[in-house]
Amino acid sequence: MKKRSDALEKTYAASDTRSQRAGWLANIRANRQIIFNNKDAAILKGILKNIPGIVIGAGPSLAKNLHQLRPVQKRYALFCCDRAFKSVVACEITPQFVVVCDAQDIVADFFTGMPTGEMILLCPTFVSPKVLALKWKEIVFFNMLDADTSFSEAAMNLTDHKVGMIPGTVIAGNTAFVLAKLTGCNPVTFIGCDMSMKDMTDASPRDILFESTGIDGGTVYSVPGYLAGFDWLLRYLRVDQDFRAGRLKVYNCTEGGIMYSDDIQGMPLIEFIEKYPGTGGSIRTRIVQGLI
Repeated sequence: MKKRSDALEKTYAASDTRSQRAGWLANIRANRQIIFNNKDAAILKGILKNIPGIVIGAGPSLAKNLHQLRPVQKRYALFCCDRAFKSVVACEITPQFVVVCDAQDIVADFFTGMPTGEMILLCPTFVSPKVLALKWKEIVFFNMLDADTSFSEAAMNLTDHKVGMIPGTVIAGNTAFVLAKLTGCNPVTFIGCDMSMKDMTDASPRDILFESTGIDGGTVYSVPGYLAGFDWLLRYLRVDQDFRAGRLKVYNCTEGGIMYSDDIQGMPLIEFIEKYPGTGGSIRTRIVQGLI
């Protein structure tokens, strides 16, 4: 078992996605017609200005928060990560946005048989064609900026430079955060974004596990991708001008896992709801008007 102090080494290892890029480009080629028939993420800019946004991850603490979110869900912009979707829908919560940042075909299984026709899919151009084959209310695309400039250039060329880029974000929760910020949501908080697991049996046999201490003082286990994602988020916030100037408020209401630091204020979701009661207007109407 490795310790969290190995963070730099594991982060670099997790960020090495060179072996995946050929598959990403193949997906972009397969998706070209659907990409051109749908919208670019730039259309999201500012459409939910100053509405509180909530990023919903699939971590083990999510169950703590869903019952609190359910009665007030219409007052917040909800950005649901792919793996959390079934749990969220099972709790009778209807997010406005579903966020995917993975190219694997297996992602489609997260949505099969689910009411995707009510949701707006936010996804990279390299998303699996099987995900796009499902019924969605709207599909909004973005290109994912990669450390490999040749990949980024190829992705832009394949989409005729009609689809804008967002930073490569390592994990879906970070992608959802960047998109929430793009829509103008403020503040933005996270729930279910533990970036860890409580039990080693939840890991894949191929995973390299890193032992850490959770926010409650107990032992938790993370994999390189989770820790790389957390490292990426902290780096992003430390250079983001809106966050540094105090214009953008970012919180962590996950109540579990490892995503806590001096840069991100933690609080229970119930306190966030009391502090930021959300909007009394129709978020869906603003989204529809913004996407026209």
